[in-house]
Amino acid sequence: MISPRINLAGYLGTVRYTGPVEGTSGTWLGIEWDDHTRGKHDGVNDGKRYFTCRVPNSGSFIRPSPNVSYGRSFLEALTSKYIETPHGSASQEKVILGSSQGSILVEAVNLDKIRGKLADLGRLREVSLDGLDVATGNVDGVIHQTSSNIHGLDLSKNLIPSWDVVASIARELPLLERLCLNLNRLLPGTDFAVMESAFVNLTELQLNGTMMSWSEMQNATANMPNLEFIEFGYNALTRLRNDDDTPPVNKTVRVINLDSNTCSDWVHIWESIRHYISYVLFHSHGYSLPIIIKKVAATCPDVQLN
Repeated sequence: MISPRINLAGYLGTVRYTGPVEGTSGTWLGIEWDDHTRGKHDGVNDGKRYFTCRVPNSGSFIRPSPNVSYGRSFLEALTSKYIETPHGSASQEKVILGSSQGSILVEAVNLDKIRGKLADLGRLREVSLDGLDVATGNVDGVIHQTSSNIHGLDLSKNLIPSWDVVASIARELPLLERLCLNLNRLLPGTDFAVMESAFVNLTELQLNGTMMSWSEMQNATANMPNLEFIEFGYNALTRLRNDDDTPPVNKTVRVINLDSNTCSDWVHIWESIRHYISYVLFHSHGYSLPIIIKKVAATCPDVQLN
């Protein structure tokens, strides 16, 4: 089964269609590109719709080819970044010491011993796998055995297709407190048992540029009982909640950053955030300074310009 996320020459996209296109032969992939400027249409070819795009005119058709990457597992990406390949126990290596103006070239022996100490993934507390084509988790228990000490994890701009995959990784990291998922395109979670157990210690979550809606954000964070801070900027939001005024399941959130969205109806903004206990940082292109809406009473917002 083809992964719903791909990387082609550095351009990330979501597979919206696989199959024939009238008037041509063979199989095509209908892609919605994360970078909408690469798109040519919104899934319609010669008057026939094959798929739809969340962002207008961000779609195109491509042929399956070896140049299309469907990503790799979490541990493959982790290992590739944090473990350097041994050179051999007795090998001599040339090492440059000093700055470019006064550097010297020396030979060193048994650097693999140092590499071995640095390669203990279980010691890592802060991990960044930003842009490394992570698409899947691993077999249950393997991530926990390898790197269970991670407190902060950056999985921004990857090929992760859904919240189910995010949860399958996070539940292996019992100490996880900070999670960055910026610039991903995530389908809603369907495995609620995993979602409920995956984010119990999470306090900070970044969802900038994910193109998620307000309700999708609330649904995704419903099973994060200790979450306090959400970054939710650059999501092209013009409105937050729909007419439904159901309070969010998660009531621990204190700060929501809505930087560079395009909401302008202040009554609507207040109605959307009034169930949260503290404040929202809001900065749109129409204002030169960020605006803080701080909840000072159950029914009254205090608006401040910073």
